[in-house]
Amino acid sequence: MVNLRIAREDDREEIPIHFEGVPLKPAIRLAAWPSSLVCAIGGIALMVMRPGWVIEVGAALVAAIGVVLITALVRCRRYEMVVGEKWFFSTLGPFKRHIPLQLVEGAFERPAESWRRLFADRELVLQVPVGTGEDPFPTRDPGELLAALVGGPELGERDG
Repeated sequence: MVNLRIAREDDREEIPIHFEGVPLKPAIRLAAWPSSLVCAIGGIALMVMRPGWVIEVGAALVAAIGVVLITALVRCRRYEMVVGEKWFFSTLGPFKRHIPLQLVEGAFERPAESWRRLFADRELVLQVPVGTGEDPFPTRDPGELLAALVGGPELGERDG
């Protein structure tokens, strides 16, 4: 059971206003699972069955890639975002980000770029005055996330 008084004393522990968990796209999962299993099992089988140190080294590398892919598929299967009263939290497997909402100067929606396309077609970009100035987050419903962040669409309208 959670003691709300203790949870509220810690600045980062909040009762969530909005939660979104964006899983990997089904096509990515459908392609990645079989290929990673083939790499892992095939690499191990090749190491055991074929003589020669070159083949063993290559097979070990292929098996290691397969195991890393399997680990990534399990650990990074869902991108989670939580909006609290003071903080915006995002989690992808072992990677976590905390952004104070008071630092968010603006937000806008755009097509997903880079690795975020593995999760969603759209992303919400938060404009903050530190770091690169922009923090993108993959989301299935950017309007709902924006509304939870600012309590309405005003911020998104102001920045385009």
